[in-house]
Amino acid sequence: NNAIYIFNPDLDMFASYSGGIGANGGSKNIASSQAFWVQTVAASPSIIVTEPCKTAIDGAFLKQSNGPLTFNVQNGYGTDQTIINFESNATNNFDALYDALKLASPNPNKPSISSLMQSNSTEYSINQLPEQEVNIFIKIKTGVSGIHNITISGIANYNQSPCLLLEDLFTGMVYDLKVTSSFSAYIYDTTLSPRFLLKFGAPIEVSSTNLSCFGSADGKITFNKNSTTPFDILWKNSLGDTISNQTSIIGLDSITNLAADSYTITSSDNLCGNSTDTVIITEPLPITALFVADADTVYLSNGGTVNFANQSVNAINYLWDFGDANTSTLPSPIHTYFIDGNYFVNLIASQNANCYQTYTKLITVLISPTGIDETINNDAIKAWINSDILTIDFNNSSFNQLQINNVLGQLVYANHQDFTGTFSLDVSKLKSSVFLITLTNATEVEVIKVPYIK
Repeated sequence: NNAIYIFNPDLDMFASYSGGIGANGGSKNIASSQAFWVQTVAASPSIIVTEPCKTAIDGAFLKQSNGPLTFNVQNGYGTDQTIINFESNATNNFDALYDALKLASPNPNKPSISSLMQSNSTEYSINQLPEQEVNIFIKIKTGVSGIHNITISGIANYNQSPCLLLEDLFTGMVYDLKVTSSFSAYIYDTTLSPRFLLKFGAPIEVSSTNLSCFGSADGKITFNKNSTTPFDILWKNSLGDTISNQTSIIGLDSITNLAADSYTITSSDNLCGNSTDTVIITEPLPITALFVADADTVYLSNGGTVNFANQSVNAINYLWDFGDANTSTLPSPIHTYFIDGNYFVNLIASQNANCYQTYTKLITVLISPTGIDETINNDAIKAWINSDILTIDFNNSSFNQLQINNVLGQLVYANHQDFTGTFSLDVSKLKSSVFLITLTNATEVEVIKVPYIK
């Protein structure tokens, strides 16, 4: 087996070590010239210690190592110790890789403490088993009747168990080990059966998922109790309102579509009574998508380059669409246009795939400041909105294409015909925006911005 046993004549007691856990000071590092015992299971056993087994750590004789849950018993003649630990790879039976048997002191006056599973009579000095709702016997033997002091340490490592109780099978007293970690008991020298029963409450695991986006309601809490016995569960929000009340649940319960808040979960079973957990569901800060450009109108003759300065808030990722089939993920990119036209630049500022905000801005690209493509005199064409009617006065100019977009780049109106004189359009069904009116003919492109406030 994997266990190592070492006798300490100063303590007149056996130490043991197995699976990373030591009892009575047992350690994986055996001091030079230290004798030790192992348990064999083969018909013709042998043990070989090779050169790689040496360690540069020449541990002190019986180097101390505290186990996760340690029971110490003491009388006037000495002390003894037994260890209990939750190990996911272990079983409830004796595991050669993780457990160690109890070897009592040859001095009959010294106390001996061990743990036993309810399913068998094997006495353990180190008992490792999976995390679960379980009862374990604690056996104390002594050669001298009298008061024995019992101390338990490592209790804080078992916070996932809602209760950790030790029942005195002789007096009926029940000790809550999360409150009481030491006490005294009169042990008789004739005691042969286990004196105490250690009761682990079913381990509770609570997991949560925070909101994916500000203002959403997609939070989730999952409550898992590793038990085969039923329990009741009550869910409340920070106002004390009950959002769920279930009875006779086995194993798992969950709540979805939660808003940001603090939630209390009270579970109740026959062993531990009521146990309350608090979970806080949070939400990310709201995203503001925003950017500015160093120019709204650029000229190909001057390079056609626009510098974008990102002013978004609370975003992590950025996706730019420059309107000419080019994109960028840089926070503040620089983009060069090669073809004249009107381009709606769109920025998606996001925290994740489900949480984003967009911002759009119009960039006008012309060939040159004085070329024929430049917009004609703004005094020649006028556009205004009055009583929800958009009116365009072409003032002796003529165009054969009219397109109207809102500031988000969405198409509001488009038509190919001869436009002269005046043109009117009812916009009462549209939202407040800035309308971008693009007028085109064979030689000219005119862009007019008209605000619309309802």
